[in-house]
Amino acid sequence: MDSGAESDRIERKTLHQRGYETLLRLIAEGVLAPGAQLDEQSLATRLGISRTPLRAAIARLAQEGLVINLPYRGTFVRQFTEEEIDGLYEVRAALESLAARRAAVRHSPFQIETIRALLDECQAALANDDFAAYGEADARFHRALADAAGNPTLVELLDSLRLRVHVLRDLANRDPHLRERAAAERPLILDALERRDGDAAARLLAAHINSVRATVLRQLTEREK
Repeated sequence: MDSGAESDRIERKTLHQRGYETLLRLIAEGVLAPGAQLDEQSLATRLGISRTPLRAAIARLAQEGLVINLPYRGTFVRQFTEEEIDGLYEVRAALESLAARRAAVRHSPFQIETIRALLDECQAALANDDFAAYGEADARFHRALADAAGNPTLVELLDSLRLRVHVLRDLANRDPHLRERAAAERPLILDALERRDGDAAARLLAAHINSVRATVLRQLTEREK
């Protein structure tokens, strides 16, 4: 392949990835609110990219179920119904608890130290009111836990599900008791993992996800009033 053509291909891929990550962040932060129409011209200008990589980024978001294309109307940020949100978290609680059960008995010393460090990052971010950093550390914690479970299929399913849950992060972080809940729940989860108590780890992770689900549904109800 010609070096110039290869360079162009890499540049297009980089612009597409940048556009995708920026759109994902704007959706997660509520800047592009549920139901908002995606105007290609204004978004391309805002992101500093052309329409070609922007369309590729939007197509990827559509494939992942985060935006929807309505014939003759345009592309919109997906609005999750209460029933859909409840279903997402129900499935996530089941998969996360399975990951915790397996991780508790399979983790290596390096993996448990990684998990410990990420939980410390979560608490430090909350202490500094840095919810963006908290969200990133929390996502990496859950991914590290899934990795420690030693089941690639489980990791793949959780990664796919986590993208949809990611766009609900802003609602989850509005919980006024987030700091207290995190400070109380996370040491217990870590302790269960260290003791290799799969039953306790699974139960605690399911309870954690279900408490987040309750917060998101409550915040959704209040937002729609």
